[in-house]
Amino acid sequence: MRRRLPALLALGTVLALGLGLSAEEEYSIPYDQLSPDQAERVRDVMDTATLSTEFEREEVASSVATYDFLLDRLPLTARMVRALGLGKYVIKSVEDEGCLVLDDREGVKVSMYEVYRGEGLRVYYTKGYYQGPLLPKVRGRGVIALKYSQEGDRIATNAKLWFRIDSGIARAMTKVFHPIVLSIVKDKGGVFVVAARQIAGRAAQDPEGLYETLKTSGRFTDEELGEYRSAILAETTANAEGR
Repeated sequence: MRRRLPALLALGTVLALGLGLSAEEEYSIPYDQLSPDQAERVRDVMDTATLSTEFEREEVASSVATYDFLLDRLPLTARMVRALGLGKYVIKSVEDEGCLVLDDREGVKVSMYEVYRGEGLRVYYTKGYYQGPLLPKVRGRGVIALKYSQEGDRIATNAKLWFRIDSGIARAMTKVFHPIVLSIVKDKGGVFVVAARQIAGRAAQDPEGLYETLKTSGRFTDEELGEYRSAILAETTANAEGR
């Protein structure tokens, strides 16, 4: 994992599968299954996006069940990442607002709302800002469509991001700032996608070893360690025995 991979506006994501579909078809948003408010916010970003980008398709030895477990518990997943020394960003749940807040400790802070969850597809609406040395403070909103599927003993992740710059100065100078913003998005985007994939891979390679590392770190409660044992450890052990 590159050192600067922590998250810009929770924007993250990954190349379409190359099956002859356009990006819009490949990442079709199920608007009819979103609430009216959610659909309006998502459409507004996608219809007025300053930029959009796709990231390379990635595969890791793991299972959809493990990946779902980690996506469902992103604050816990982020703490696993920190315990393994793979990143320093923090993800916290804000129950009153129904969102997660991600702080990469390098100038990015974003609120992330999961607006759709279906089989192999999750859609997120995000809003937040980036404050760094290369740009004035950039506020914006994003939509992330994350697709993932089981392929043999591996999972493949694909995603696409649409991002709208809302900051007046930055938006007025879009042509000037576009390459810089795109570079930052690619560098910092998709941290939660990457985090879940990294931990899923570690769990598949050495589930007991990962458990012991988490346990000895002292950062996890008995309940959290129990969840790991009953979900990830049990699932990876069963898969190994079934081979």
